Amino acid sequence: MVNIYGPTGWHSFKPTETEFLMFFDDVLAGQSYRVALAPNPTMGYTPKPEWIAAITNKYSQVEAINLVGARR
Repeated sequence: MVNIYGPTGWHSFKPTETEFLMFFDDVLAGQSYRVALAPNPTMGYTPKPEWIAAITNKYSQVEAINLVGARR
């Protein structure tokens, strides 16, 4: 299983919902590896749960979500 983080939020960058979802479209489209999403706050932000749900609903290769230090 491959652990995948979202786009980093360094230097005050915080992706919009569209940017976040497009990132995963680019990463996950056309590949079949089993993956775990890792919305880790060390990326510089915590993605909204709805964004993570949208990705897991769209891509069947997402088999886990690793939550470490996530707050909501």
